[in-house]
Amino acid sequence: MRKLPWRRISGPVLTVLVSLGTLYVHRHVVQIVVPGALPFMAVLYSAYVGGLRSGLVSSVIAIVFSIIVNSLPGHFLTFNAEGFTRLGVLSASVVIATLLLGTLRGRAARLLQIERASRARVEATNGELMRLHAALHRVDYGIVLLDEELRAQFINRAYLRLFDLPAAQIESGIGFADLLRHARESVLMTLPNAELEIYIAKRMVQMRTGLENRTDLRLTNGQVVRAQSTPLPEGGWMLSYNDVTDLVSQADEMAQLAAIDGMTDLYNRRHFQKLGQEACERAQRERKPLSLLMIDIDLFKTINDRFGHAAGDDVIRSVANLCRTGMRPGDIAARLGGDEFALLLPDTSIEIATALAETLRQRMAGSPISNAEADATATISIGVADSTSGIRSLGDLMLRADTALYQAKRGTRNSVVRAGEHHQADHLQAIVAA
Repeated sequence: MRKLPWRRISGPVLTVLVSLGTLYVHRHVVQIVVPGALPFMAVLYSAYVGGLRSGLVSSVIAIVFSIIVNSLPGHFLTFNAEGFTRLGVLSASVVIATLLLGTLRGRAARLLQIERASRARVEATNGELMRLHAALHRVDYGIVLLDEELRAQFINRAYLRLFDLPAAQIESGIGFADLLRHARESVLMTLPNAELEIYIAKRMVQMRTGLENRTDLRLTNGQVVRAQSTPLPEGGWMLSYNDVTDLVSQADEMAQLAAIDGMTDLYNRRHFQKLGQEACERAQRERKPLSLLMIDIDLFKTINDRFGHAAGDDVIRSVANLCRTGMRPGDIAARLGGDEFALLLPDTSIEIATALAETLRQRMAGSPISNAEADATATISIGVADSTSGIRSLGDLMLRADTALYQAKRGTRNSVVRAGEHHQADHLQAIVAA
């Protein structure tokens, strides 16, 4: 059997005890105590402490005892119309007071329950927030939580270490613009004040557009940090800063492998075409000369057959080293495949390019083939063209230089031919000497 709570039965029990006390007092101290007053006081206590149900039970008990008390000699009420009226008014007053007190107590209890539940939810939320903050502090990449006004609500320790930000600065709710400014001044490449403010303004506009954004930042210590901004469902932003130095290095290595010829360390055909087309467009835009040398090893198959493929590979590497000799920062050298090479010379007239080609031809003709007879040397033929005469693309320029190379190969070999004109080697030697 379920036990009743003590508060619920304390009111009726108290009412019974007080009512019995009232009977005793009325028997010995007549006219001093108003019969039934103390039981009614117990009813009010019962209604407040035990609740509405307990108060109503106590009211019934008090009314019964009042009738008993008033039926004794010297009674306060009489069993006539006036007596019953007084008893009814008194009982109704007690019942109404009980109902009011019970209702007030119920509302107070509900308010107290709501307050306790709200406090429990706040404490639970605070606990979850503390656990979330503790977890975010343990991750090895930077995390920043911004509100809708782009002010930092949370910054983890990894971000503080990554960008050398003092912890004292985050207590004042530092803004996103100040974070950008500090990062630029501390660990990123510095910018002039005007450019810095333009950079910050652009980043602020990007954030307010509400679109996710990702960019790679290069730190002064060589690290590469991938910064990503993600909008939160209820407003605000989460910024993450992840160290991707190893990934970027691997990507750079893969890109280099995809662009470089493994034997010669020159660019391969595919990358040469990409860089060459950009150089062509730039030359047309800036109206500057652009020249191209197409280089081919003479009788390369014979060299392989006579001296072996190892000797042939050495000849290919010798031509690659020859192309690198005296290259300027903007020049582009590539092995197009087999024994064919290209050397693109921005801001270079065809006269200068032709003279350079003759110099390369002479140097190659004087280089002996390794692991061969002392008098065995390899030679090269070179076709030269420039971007004038309606040349609009790298393809057109390569076709023009390749036609000149074909003319050199059909002639005496070991020669340089300029597009549109056949030049013998001895004539070009005079140009170089001059």
